[in-house]
Amino acid sequence: MSSRDNIHHLLQQGYRYAFSLSHNPARAEDLVQDAWLSILKSHAPHNAPYLFTVIRNHFLNELKREKIIPLLAIDEASTEQALIDSENDFSQILANSDQLEKALVQLRSIERETIYLYYIEEYSTSEIANLTELSKGAVCSLIHRARIKLKDILIKNESRVAL
Repeated sequence: MSSRDNIHHLLQQGYRYAFSLSHNPARAEDLVQDAWLSILKSHAPHNAPYLFTVIRNHFLNELKREKIIPLLAIDEASTEQALIDSENDFSQILANSDQLEKALVQLRSIERETIYLYYIEEYSTSEIANLTELSKGAVCSLIHRARIKLKDILIKNESRVAL
């Protein structure tokens, strides 16, 4: 794979990540462009973890400017085992739901981010903790809570369709 192909692949990963945060194609493109310009200006490494960190920081800065960051305490009591216990049920919901996109929009951006990094990019909770500068317990808790919210949203949508 050539250097140009590697950069194209990296930018595609960055776009998918930015879209998982913003759920807006134009905003995701802007985030990737701003992040890539920052990386080029600072002569920083051209790798996914660094790009994701820069995209995330740009996204959070935008949220701060808009003053729409919800402040909720993150419970670190959840453990990695709690994630593993309900993994199979959640995977079935993800695979079988046409309503998933609508459900994801209803999550907080940090929950969408952790779900994206965990399921799509297949990062471990430790890697996500390093990328997002959260504790491993906080990451586990976010993934656990996001899965519960998604299940609840999808179940409510299914019951509406049945009516």
